[in-house]
Amino acid sequence: MYATPTDLRLRITEAELIRLTDEHDLGIASEDRIEAALEAAEIEIDSYLAARYPLPLSGEQPLLKQLACDLAVWGLYASVEHAGVPETRQVRYEHAIATLKRLASGQQTLGSAPSASGSEAAVWTGESKVFTRTKMKGL
Repeated sequence: MYATPTDLRLRITEAELIRLTDEHDLGIASEDRIEAALEAAEIEIDSYLAARYPLPLSGEQPLLKQLACDLAVWGLYASVEHAGVPETRQVRYEHAIATLKRLASGQQTLGSAPSASGSEAAVWTGESKVFTRTKMKGL
């Protein structure tokens, strides 16, 4: 995951989390709902990044952690009918989607080049071109 429940708790109050995830009125936040929201955010992020980066990414990606939290919080609000998405959360969601679109198009990068976990990509090299303008001149 790009973000953990602990990362999410640094960006949202516990009271807000309880309000969004406590389906059984126990007065505690549902870890299952939090993890599901973070997983949904990761899936959405990967759907954009797959166009430009080999997945899965390895190493910590601070930008993606922030985006995952913003997407997860928005998803939690969107899943609770009576909650309504606050304007600030809506703006952060829209900013996250815009950032993902820029990452996918190459207009923005993650900073350092992320490495894919697993094997390295194959590189193919061949001999120099047989037919070039210079070689074909006069024919």
